[in-house]
Amino acid sequence: WLVQDSAMWVIGGDPQSQALRDVWKSTDGINWTQVLDTIPNLAPLRTMHNVASLNGKILNFGGQQVQYVNENLNQVWESTNGMDWTRLPDAPWTGRGMMLNSCVDDNGTMWLLGGGRLWDRRCYNDVWKTTDGINWELITSSAPWKPRYWHNVAWFDNKLWVMNGMAGQTDNNETWYSENGTDWYELKNPKQMIRHAASATVYDHALWMMAGINSNDVWRLQNQLTLVAVAAENPQLVNVYPNPFTDQTMIRIQHADFSDLRLILSDMQGKELRQLPVHTQEVLLERESLESGIYVYRLLDQQVQIATGKLVVE
Repeated sequence: WLVQDSAMWVIGGDPQSQALRDVWKSTDGINWTQVLDTIPNLAPLRTMHNVASLNGKILNFGGQQVQYVNENLNQVWESTNGMDWTRLPDAPWTGRGMMLNSCVDDNGTMWLLGGGRLWDRRCYNDVWKTTDGINWELITSSAPWKPRYWHNVAWFDNKLWVMNGMAGQTDNNETWYSENGTDWYELKNPKQMIRHAASATVYDHALWMMAGINSNDVWRLQNQLTLVAVAAENPQLVNVYPNPFTDQTMIRIQHADFSDLRLILSDMQGKELRQLPVHTQEVLLERESLESGIYVYRLLDQQVQIATGKLVVE
């Protein structure tokens, strides 16, 4: 699946569905339009292929033949409307599939991160990139994460992400990230449950990991440093003292109208912990059940956020 032109697209499927070359789209998830029953000349039949939206075009690339043979595909197809398809030159990477989701950065570059094939359980950990699906550049032939397939990839927080999957025929719960495809770092904490074939997406300034084989839970990843940096908005409106604090702190607010002010306190994962009405210029915040750490406050006038900041509990 992919998102393009404010619509969700589903392209192909697997042998169980008997729908391997069809194209569907929807703008609301309820009403679906079949754009094509069969992509013309898309042969051989394939499954475990990859799709992405790249610079206004839909790419359909890689995969494994439905006939369980020792040959994977490095074909690349493109379309601007989901109906008219053109086969591009075959990619230089070894045929493969089983990379879930797509990874397209903010500069219009798509990244191919690992993947593999089922007939001999071969996995890869090479990194490729392209801006047009025709010209591919090998960034590294061996990233530090283990070769894998059925993993999730994403572009989030100005970084490439490789998550979970099967490495050495074993499910894992690793999370790796990189800003350039060459230098990779493992995110040690938190550790979600091991899984492969999960669903992942970027939504509301967070990276989401959902379900998969061995799990039906949902995880959300946010960048704490980004949240704190955003929290510098309009600091002259709010003064907090002391900060850091141990038992309590005073929040002083310089505002003309207190008719509909609210102060919302959240943890660094975005979970709302308290919501306080603001009627005067001073609001006393008691520690109570707050554990030591960093928290984010937001000051809202009606439904409009007018200030944010961070609180540190010692």
